[in-house]
Amino acid sequence: MPYVDQSRRVGLREPIDKLVKTLDVTSQLHELVMRIALVHQPDSKLTVNTELVDREHDGQDITGDINFCICRLLVGYTKIHEDPRYHKVNLINKVLRKAQSVVSGSSLCWFSREAIERAAAVLDDVKMELYRRYAGPYEDEKRKLNGDIMS
Repeated sequence: MPYVDQSRRVGLREPIDKLVKTLDVTSQLHELVMRIALVHQPDSKLTVNTELVDREHDGQDITGDINFCICRLLVGYTKIHEDPRYHKVNLINKVLRKAQSVVSGSSLCWFSREAIERAAAVLDDVKMELYRRYAGPYEDEKRKLNGDIMS
């Protein structure tokens, strides 16, 4: 997330890295991702560690910060940055799909439609960012190694 300046990243890295160490099952991951995506909404009733995300943050839009937190959480959990593999890309997509499904579901009736759409958009952005950074280059490498499926 090059658009999140270094001074703001400093306060986000440590809490995310602590969370990664405490996660022991993937089933916890989608709920945490969903909560982080929704926490920045003005009508949020969910609670997430406030040192992780300061909703007000000087009145600025912190959508980029939310994206940064979710990306760092998923990359830290899967270690995809150290060893990109298809199953890791698949796991990230599965977690994001499940979080999006919950975010878009009727079980979150205490959020406005606009808040849910903003949270879903953040999750879409995370998926695109992680694909661009990790899955795309991995697929390019495998295409060079094994040949293009279109040829």
